[in-house]
Amino acid sequence: MGEQVRVRQYQIGEFARKMGVTPDYLKHYESHGLISVLPRERGYRYFGFEQSPRILQCMSLRNYGVMVDEMGEILDGCDAPAASERLEEHVEALRRRIVRDTAMVEEHEFMKAWLARRRRQPEDWEVTETEPLLYLAHSNGSDFLEDERIYSILEQWVDWMPVVKQTQEITPDVGAGGLFPFTWGVMISEAKALRLGIPVNEAVVRIPAGKAFIYHFGGALEPGEVSICPPPDHRVFALMKQHGLRPAGKIYRVVYMYAHMKNRMEQYGIFIVPLTL
Repeated sequence: MGEQVRVRQYQIGEFARKMGVTPDYLKHYESHGLISVLPRERGYRYFGFEQSPRILQCMSLRNYGVMVDEMGEILDGCDAPAASERLEEHVEALRRRIVRDTAMVEEHEFMKAWLARRRRQPEDWEVTETEPLLYLAHSNGSDFLEDERIYSILEQWVDWMPVVKQTQEITPDVGAGGLFPFTWGVMISEAKALRLGIPVNEAVVRIPAGKAFIYHFGGALEPGEVSICPPPDHRVFALMKQHGLRPAGKIYRVVYMYAHMKNRMEQYGIFIVPLTL
């Protein structure tokens, strides 16, 4: 018979360092029965080298998103095909996280480039083709709208901000007090909503693709201007009149960002004005 190999034992600090983890990590996994400790003299606790593959398996499961409470069943109660099947739901969650993280990074890069242009040119405008957009109203500027269809999907919409944008819908017909009627809500392109799985129902307004006047803006707000509607003499309306452009219907002020400072607030975004051709 061959000589039996003696497996070395390590105190927790040294073992943690050799495994690339922390002592607290080892204690946590030991408390859940996933790894075992060897009590020794004077109260010191030791880990045998044979525990190292088990710890690496735990680290793999952790990176899948498996909770500590689930690990024992996968490690000790499943063969390889069954374990792979158990991990599939965690992989699906990772796929959803990748979609979400990618959308957030893309939105950040877009905003960074757009804000750089605003630093060079605070105001700009163009007439261009727009893709279909979706708008979900939720308030009239002073109170929430009473429509349960809105609130059955609103949580999923706002969970995707800032990909979903705070937006004001303006009716360009002067109403009471010389102001345009308006609502506040949230907006996203139809293509993004479909790609990200954002739900749509009868409360959602679809703005079809077509020619639109786009006004880019950024700068300080007057007191109270955050929630009220732009007045009829606002710069966006003056520019349209100057160039002979007429809105085809509702106008949308899409807020990209607020900047809060000590003595003022700034707002950055665009007006989208579908045009009558």
